[in-house]
Amino acid sequence: MAVLTYSEETILRMVRRTKRVRIWLSVISAAWLVVDLLILFGGLNRFGIEFPLRGSWSIVAFTAPMVLLSQSFSGWKSLSKSAADYMRAYSVDVSAYSVRIQYGLMRQRQFSREEILRAEEPSMGAGLYLRSPNRYRFLLIPRRIDGYGEIKAALQAQGIPFVRKVIPGNWEDFAFVFLFCGSLLCPLLSHTRSILELNLLVATLIGIAGFYVISASPDNMPSMRWTRFAVFLPLVFAGLTFFML
Repeated sequence: MAVLTYSEETILRMVRRTKRVRIWLSVISAAWLVVDLLILFGGLNRFGIEFPLRGSWSIVAFTAPMVLLSQSFSGWKSLSKSAADYMRAYSVDVSAYSVRIQYGLMRQRQFSREEILRAEEPSMGAGLYLRSPNRYRFLLIPRRIDGYGEIKAALQAQGIPFVRKVIPGNWEDFAFVFLFCGSLLCPLLSHTRSILELNLLVATLIGIAGFYVISASPDNMPSMRWTRFAVFLPLVFAGLTFFML
């Protein structure tokens, strides 16, 4: 089977979609910042609306839209170019013996035919997920790549079982994201010592579990060797908040 890639038309559609997202993000961030300023200077009081910003929330309320607004003007052009270059270097090669995904000149991931247990195609997912005996190691074949139907037909002809799902990934991935965000928000929502103590325990478990999950897939090394330590961010935040209370 031939090596399949993204067409230039698909790449241009992605770039146009990125520009539309940039425009909407700029509008929403600017509106958010205007509302913050109106609240700060009492501009909404004449309409009988009172929404005081206190403590940590005032920092978040002003920092978040300013960061989003600055990124929409400074970082999106380079982001669009990087995404387009990534798609141009992306390719999928399916043979009778293996499936290989090339991410660029040097980086690639490959499963032998014996490693592929099943193919999952979730309705809410980004494409076809080839699962291996290691539940944290898989290959993703994007739905938008040219020849996606040919890839599916080739894998089915090899006898690989297909499984229909609604949501992709493992259940613990979603639990991790939920707890990660909740742990970061907890110190902003509560200053009760018992709750912060519980959050410190949860943040510790999140860090350990996240570090294990990222390290469980050899494909994540060495590109995420240092990035995986970011899962301890809630622990650092929770620890600083707890011991400074």
